[in-house]
Amino acid sequence: MLELAAQVDEGLLPRPDVMVVPTGSAGTLAALSLGAALLGWRTEVVGARIATRLVTNDRTVRGRIRATAGFLARRGADLTLATEPRWSLDHGVIGGGYGEPTAEAVANIPRVRAVIGVDGEVTYSAKALACLRRVAQDPRWKGKHVLAWQTLSATPMPDAGGDDALPPRLRALLDAPTPC
Repeated sequence: MLELAAQVDEGLLPRPDVMVVPTGSAGTLAALSLGAALLGWRTEVVGARIATRLVTNDRTVRGRIRATAGFLARRGADLTLATEPRWSLDHGVIGGGYGEPTAEAVANIPRVRAVIGVDGEVTYSAKALACLRRVAQDPRWKGKHVLAWQTLSATPMPDAGGDDALPPRLRALLDAPTPC
């Protein structure tokens, strides 16, 4: 959030009224909504739910916000909130479940490439883009600044030498049969 705040302060982009982020464990959603509140922004962070409701739900998000605030407080951060964290979950883009493609997510894969320069995938980036489209069509956000926060990295992984570079004990663990 501090990098985004610096970009807003430099005039590179407007302060977002709403941000959309893919949401599984809710860590990113919690951190962004807490960060916006600490900055005094009334930005709502919408989590595109990509995991089961058992994992991704209001209680989980509230718990992640409390845990993140506690982590920062234990390290001496001033957690005087100018506003309460604002967030919501969009349950309409998950489709059949985690990793299960939806027609819209599949159609969004090349759109993700056009936006961030790397191929999208159906679990996070393409479903978040579907959520972004839903938010953009919501009359509540008409004429407002909408920002997509992508968690998909565009940085290529370095070549670490392949499987031969793994420590033997880790290689054995990864090669072991997995009980069903």
